Amino acid sequence: MRLGRAARMGGMLVAPRATLGVVDGSAQGAGMIGDAVLFIVARFFATQLPVLVVVVWRGFAGSGRLALPEVLRLFQQTVFTDLVVILGAAVIISVAAGKARRAERDAELAAASWLPFAAIGTAVGLVEALLREVPRPVWDAAFFVALAWTLYLVVLAIGVARRRAAKAT
Repeated sequence: MRLGRAARMGGMLVAPRATLGVVDGSAQGAGMIGDAVLFIVARFFATQLPVLVVVVWRGFAGSGRLALPEVLRLFQQTVFTDLVVILGAAVIISVAAGKARRAERDAELAAASWLPFAAIGTAVGLVEALLREVPRPVWDAAFFVALAWTLYLVVLAIGVARRRAAKAT
């Protein structure tokens, strides 16, 4: 069974166990890594659009050479935490899977586990873009909830990955 993008993303928020099982069992790959890339790019533009407009405008007003490095720096700054979470989750899932390890499937499970982290971060980022400022305790609480949820999903993903060995034998 292969889920569409909306079903995969929504499934990770409302029915993570079933969705992780489908992600791991998909013969051609579930597409979660592609979903993560699209989500990261969409999140970048959604939360950083006002800053991007200013940076690009300044680049065109000047020599035009300053805009691209500044945009890339902003992109790197925006997505760094997401990439660390995804890569960290992939390593944890792969190591914990033991002999049932399959790097490509473990990376898909990690990308799936990251989606709630991204959703919460995006929601707070959009609020900040609209209100210009979100109090630090709100950011800290959102980060803690997002990280706890992601760790819970990583534990579920480890269980899915370890069951591969049981299915193979």
